[in-house]
Amino acid sequence: MTVTQSITHRDYDYNTINTPSLAVYHSLHVIMVTTALVRKSFAPHSSCLEVQVDESSDIAQVKATLTGRASTSLQEVKLDLSRFFQNNHRNKKLRKVFKALGALPHLKTLRFHYSSTDTLERLPVHLLSIALSENAGCNQLEILELNQVNLTGTVEEFNEFLSILQSHPSLSVFSFSTSGCCSSSSINALLRALSVTPKLERVIIYSEKGQSPWGRLDSDSIAALCRSASLRELQHLVLYDSTDSMTNFFMDEHTIALAQTLSMPAIDSIVQPTQSTTISYLEEIMISCWPLGKAGVDALCRMIESNRTLHKLTMVIYELGEDINKEETCNISNIATALYLNSTLQSLELHGRNEIGKWVEEAFLHVMQSNVTLTNLELFHMNGLFLGPFLNFYLKLNRAGRGSLLQNQNISRSKWVDSLILVRNDVPCLFYFLSMNPLLCNCSSIFE
Repeated sequence: MTVTQSITHRDYDYNTINTPSLAVYHSLHVIMVTTALVRKSFAPHSSCLEVQVDESSDIAQVKATLTGRASTSLQEVKLDLSRFFQNNHRNKKLRKVFKALGALPHLKTLRFHYSSTDTLERLPVHLLSIALSENAGCNQLEILELNQVNLTGTVEEFNEFLSILQSHPSLSVFSFSTSGCCSSSSINALLRALSVTPKLERVIIYSEKGQSPWGRLDSDSIAALCRSASLRELQHLVLYDSTDSMTNFFMDEHTIALAQTLSMPAIDSIVQPTQSTTISYLEEIMISCWPLGKAGVDALCRMIESNRTLHKLTMVIYELGEDINKEETCNISNIATALYLNSTLQSLELHGRNEIGKWVEEAFLHVMQSNVTLTNLELFHMNGLFLGPFLNFYLKLNRAGRGSLLQNQNISRSKWVDSLILVRNDVPCLFYFLSMNPLLCNCSSIFE
């Protein structure tokens, strides 16, 4: 058994590599020092503890570590329990370890991570309930990460765990990387529970296989999660593995449910909302789709046109219901048209295709001439686009503040100068700003 102890602690961060390989990595920004598992070796000021337990480990010693002097300052615990639950999940000592986890007074982050990448390790869900229950005292936990985990348990045990998630007072990030869960529960029950977790801001569910024992996604549960009053970021990614089953992907029906929930009512309806009016406050979305047909694209377009909270939209589209390479059947260009009416979306990323037709590029180029909000645009393989340099030109102008300069007639001269400084090494961008405000060349007003 090995233990790692951190000397410094920084904020938790998610780093997502947006490439066609769809590899998603979660980085832990702490400085680690490996030590032996000796109680006195843990400095009282330590904030992070990493424990690897196997069948030969002394469980009593693990519990002693969690209840020793270091427990008063521990804010983050990472457990690697590889191949440990085959015969030990009912062990009374192990239950005491999870109860000790819940009793840590300042625990903010709890990670379950398995070093093995070949097989999923079982994690009895009733042990999670012991650590998270209100009686255990784990009321300050903000981040719960279950990585490479196959949750197991009875229907009653899953219901208890979901009930705890629903009422947890401080949980803000739930991350679940898995391709399995026993048949006692489903992805839909989990999404519905998370939809009412009072302070949940970020949900990340990453499945490594298209086929998942979690079962088929339900449109109603997706809509319920998107209606969460606290949720700000949703990631639901599936790594395609050439399987014939696509039960855990977003299909057209799921994309439609998400888009309808994110579509805002008219301005008048927001000023005088009714009890039935539900407004989503999601700011970032990343989802995997298979396929994306005309109905799904149309729903997305209506959402983009009306939504006023979404800042980033990332979609991984493995297949399209229609041929994107034929102008008469291409629907992706409609997304560009929807951007004419959107004034909040800052980043749009579409991944998963090898090529797109020139009419798609042209549609986005036309909209970028007037859209001053979008600062990041990825159209499948951006480097291969013929019009890529022109698209990047407008994106650079937007990042330099084109929107505030053109939309505010009373903006100060100094703001214009600030934008010129940002693009000082780019002659086309400099020329654009000077052409929009020729008075910048008037030396007589330089000190005004």
